[in-house]
Amino acid sequence: MSQFLNKLSPLSDFPWGIVLYTILILMLITLFLQKNAGLDITLLISSVILLSIVDHVATTSGSGDYSGNFFAPFMVRVAMFVFPLVTAGLTKAEKSRPTAILAFVVALGYWILRYTQMPK
Repeated sequence: MSQFLNKLSPLSDFPWGIVLYTILILMLITLFLQKNAGLDITLLISSVILLSIVDHVATTSGSGDYSGNFFAPFMVRVAMFVFPLVTAGLTKAEKSRPTAILAFVVALGYWILRYTQMPK
């Protein structure tokens, strides 16, 4: 249990942990700004929050992959930048769009930087 809690620290994987927690916080703000969000928007936002935690805990070892598998983190990170963009397009709450778009930009930058580090 203590290993899991140590991996949850944003400083355990220094630059990437902070980026992932930034995405998480932006999507939490987006979730709280929703007035009458439907189930689809709530699930999209919640899945980004969950995927950012999963990605952080699973890749804290430093290699950036899930035990040698590079397809799983690739797809998790794609979902992490596509879902905020879909959320920004679907939401009726105008106040939540800027935070969702900012989360999209940060997640896209995270995906590009982590993709360039994967061995080809």
